[in-house]
Amino acid sequence: MCIAWSKAKILLLSILVVMATPPVNAEHICSVHDGDTFTICDGRRVRVAGIDAPEIDQPFGIESRNYLRSLIQDQDVKLECDGSKSYSRIVCTPYVSIESLMVRAGFAFDYPHYSHGFYAKNEEEAKTRRLGVGSQPGGGERPWDHRHKDKRINNK
Repeated sequence: MCIAWSKAKILLLSILVVMATPPVNAEHICSVHDGDTFTICDGRRVRVAGIDAPEIDQPFGIESRNYLRSLIQDQDVKLECDGSKSYSRIVCTPYVSIESLMVRAGFAFDYPHYSHGFYAKNEEEAKTRRLGVGSQPGGGERPWDHRHKDKRINNK
């Protein structure tokens, strides 16, 4: 009886933890104002939780904004918002997709078989900026083509 009651308490506590965890939603970032403030495309302004970046007129203010811009602008970013506000901005913790950053920097390809083209815009950006694999003629050999080529050679 005691073991069953312990399992029930653990299950109940697990449910309460899940219910208390703020929802994480993916939002598209339309603009970045400074190193800790951006606007998602539905018009809400977001304050990044836990940091305070220099103001634009301070040393490194513009660089801070530009770096945040390079990470999240025109990206789909998961946001965990705690419900608080700061100067009419919702306070959220952004979770940036490593996948989009890798493809955007030219260190990976969009894998449409699995992504359904989700990172295609990032891959085009790498090609346009001639970064990494995007700097190669034709955008470089796709890893899945390379792997299949190796199998064909080894099977002969």
